[in-house]
Amino acid sequence: VHGDIYKSMLRLIRQRPLIRGARSFWESMNAGKRCPYKEVAAALLESKIPWPAVNLAFPTCNEEDGKIHIPKVVKLVETAICREKLDKEYPPMAGVPNFLSAARNLAFGNVPYESNISSIQTTGGNGAYNIGATFIKNFFPDACVAITRPMFWQYEDTIRREIKHYPIHEIDLPLNQNDGFNTFLEHIAELSENTFLCLPACAHMALGPPIDMDIWERIMKIVKENRLIPFFDLTQQGLCMGDMNEDATAVRKFANEGIPLMVAQSFSYNAGLYGERIGALHILCSNNQEMQSVWTQCQVLIRRNSINPIHGARVVAKMIEGPDYFSEWKKDLEVTRVRLLSIRKDLNDSLVSFGKNNYVNLLDQKGLFSSIGSFRPTSFALTNKIGTMRDGLINVTGLNPENIPSVARALPSQRKIHFNEVPYLSHETK
Repeated sequence: VHGDIYKSMLRLIRQRPLIRGARSFWESMNAGKRCPYKEVAAALLESKIPWPAVNLAFPTCNEEDGKIHIPKVVKLVETAICREKLDKEYPPMAGVPNFLSAARNLAFGNVPYESNISSIQTTGGNGAYNIGATFIKNFFPDACVAITRPMFWQYEDTIRREIKHYPIHEIDLPLNQNDGFNTFLEHIAELSENTFLCLPACAHMALGPPIDMDIWERIMKIVKENRLIPFFDLTQQGLCMGDMNEDATAVRKFANEGIPLMVAQSFSYNAGLYGERIGALHILCSNNQEMQSVWTQCQVLIRRNSINPIHGARVVAKMIEGPDYFSEWKKDLEVTRVRLLSIRKDLNDSLVSFGKNNYVNLLDQKGLFSSIGSFRPTSFALTNKIGTMRDGLINVTGLNPENIPSVARALPSQRKIHFNEVPYLSHETK
């Protein structure tokens, strides 16, 4: 591990030669970009906007009072774990074993091919995408990657950062039920063999309707015929369709057909364990021998990055394995899901009351995020006192009965979605 760190430092030194006359070695280095939601929040704070401004550019599931929502069962489980006085030893390189078993079961169900699934613990959903993208880059250098957009900006940035040397295709998902999925399916059908296809397992990110089973059947048919490898985003399981199993339907359907696939899983949104950084990457293989090869190579990638935390993994494992805890967790998720539906309805009703009828697909959407249009978020925030993320992405839990009318009043009458206008990203194929 130390050797890898030293090598990275040497590469950095070679890339940043000292400028003659500079007072410091680091003087020649430019400042890095802030992440989008931090930039918007900073713009609101640094501006002279008279408060209250409404910041909807944050990545957590919040209560109505703005505090992060942590399910009560998480606190109960943490108390029980503390009573057990467990050690703080390093976990195995792949992660905490009973967490991996529980997380895998939550994603795939109780299946006979469990021994063919490589599962490793990651630092949240972004860690799963990071390891997954590095795995693709290292072992499939001739493969292509297709991003189905919209996609959570951090995951998309991770894929683009790791995969630079071969084409990244962009395929837009439809904005509402009326648009239909035909164009989307046609674009998938054009992908070459062995392309990794990023797909939302649930919560079609921000803009469009859920993908129903008929569409999944058609996607699966194309995936089989073209020998594509799905890379599923399962980071909002339990917050979308009202049932943990239903939110994992697409993953399980493809897996039951024996299709090789990857799954990025996170327990930030649904368990409130943001700072614990608890996620998993699952890769379905054809047999156990393949799985062992994939599993050990993924552990090498983990070793080069970081050792995974144990406390949050123990919390998730106990919460899934304990029937009473799991039942309480599902009840909490249902309450949150119903609240998200209610907020969307209230926003839609308020928009309609202002004569803004171009946001009807709000009611089709699921999960934490929605989009109110395409513009530069910082400029929009300063002009309208509303902070949004990329693609005009908003966190629905930032809305409440007090601020919904002012948000609806500030939104433009005509909603534009143009991905090529989205800031922070270059959309050139690399």
